Amino acid sequence: MLRLLVLVLLVLLIWVFLSALLTRLRIALSASRPTAGRSGPGAATGRPAERLLRCATCGVRVPESRALPAFHRRHAAAHAADGTAFCSEACRRQAMRDSA
Repeated sequence: MLRLLVLVLLVLLIWVFLSALLTRLRIALSASRPTAGRSGPGAATGRPAERLLRCATCGVRVPESRALPAFHRRHAAAHAADGTAFCSEACRRQAMRDSA
């Protein structure tokens, strides 16, 4: 009976040791792996960094995907070319009032 208990404890000890060793090995391998050959903004998410545009009214910088374009359709091409954008509808309305 004592031999069986010693054998079970020995197997348990070996299992704990091997699982800790494999965990450390897995952590070491994942830390040394490069992130798709890129570093900097967007490297962790896999997406390219987004350009920031300055609001024409208040000067706040907003991501290009969230920026509102110029207020007239004829200015839509200018928005793409020179980066004229607004952070909110209130800033866009303020610019319309200022230009009138």
